[in-house]
Amino acid sequence: MSSQQAQALVGRTLAGRYRVERVLGMGGMGIVAEVTHLQLGCRFALKTLRDGGDLDAEAMERFRREARTTARLGHPHIVEVTDFDTTEEGEPFVVMELLVGETLGWRLASGPILDVAAAVAIGVQVAMALGAAHASGVVHRDLKPDNVFLCAKGPWPDFVKVLDFGMSKIRDAASLRTRSAVVLGTPRYMSPEQAMARSADCDQRADVFS
Repeated sequence: MSSQQAQALVGRTLAGRYRVERVLGMGGMGIVAEVTHLQLGCRFALKTLRDGGDLDAEAMERFRREARTTARLGHPHIVEVTDFDTTEEGEPFVVMELLVGETLGWRLASGPILDVAAAVAIGVQVAMALGAAHASGVVHRDLKPDNVFLCAKGPWPDFVKVLDFGMSKIRDAASLRTRSAVVLGTPRYMSPEQAMARSADCDQRADVFS
C-alpha cells in the first residue's frame, strides 16, 4: 500500500466502530493509524496489514500471532492490545493503546547522545519487558530501537513500551513456529542464528544479543 492509499483510510470507519483519524506510520508489515472508538469516544492505535503481495496466509497468521501474543503478556512495559478484528474487506487489524512520545530509534537519530543514566533507565525497562515475555515462553526476535517506544508520561523520565511482537515465536508451539529456512529480523540487530536462517534455534539469547 502506498502512502496515498494509506491516507485514503482517513475518515473511514472500520468494523463499524473505529473511525480512522490519521495515519501514524507505515512499517514492514502494516500501517498504524490513530482511531476513535465511536461507542466509547476513546482514542487508540490501530494496526492493519499492508495489502498486495504481503497479504498471504503466512503474513495473516503472523499478524494474528502478534495480537494474541501481546495481549496475553499483560506487562506495563509492553504495549497493551485491546481488540482484534477484520475490516469489511476481510483484512485483519489489531487495536492497541495510543502512545504519546517517540521511538528510541528516533531519539538516537535526531537528538544528542543519551547520557549514562538515561541509557541505563531505558535498558532496565526493556529488560523487565523481555523478562516477562521470556517467562511466558515468548521470544521477541526483532528487538531494535524502532521497537522501543519512549512515552512522554509515566513514573520514569522515559517510560518504555516494547512494540511489535510480530516476529515472536512461542516456544514449544509447533503450529506457530516460523519456518527455519526463512530469515526474519533486522540485519543490524539480529542474532547470528537468525542471520543464518536458523529460526528454530532462536531462544531468549537472541533478544539479549539484540
